Amino acid sequence: MLTNKRRHKRIPLAASATITYSSEESSEIIQTMIADISLSGVGVYSDKRIREGTGLSIEISFISAQGLMTTAFMKGESVYDRVIGDLYFMGIEFDEEISPINQPSLYDHLQKILTY
Repeated sequence: MLTNKRRHKRIPLAASATITYSSEESSEIIQTMIADISLSGVGVYSDKRIREGTGLSIEISFISAQGLMTTAFMKGESVYDRVIGDLYFMGIEFDEEISPINQPSLYDHLQKILTY
């Protein structure tokens, strides 16, 4: 029987994310689309792979419940990737959970989605 190791529910989110990380060659910046998010991590689609264990910064851009383009900043680590056709689906675990203190707009937005 499979066990679920997730601490928080995944929430579908129409949003984009800019990811910055260091590779062997240089600092890299890639644009991704978010598939889902939880308080402790995010799943993204990208045309570029980030290897497991890579530390990164992520800027999440979304439209808030008030209709405003809003951003939230997180740090994390790539924890897995899967190939889907020409894309990669990557899981990123945040260093710290999304909180009302550190990412108030994103936290509020996710709580509103959960109550729909």
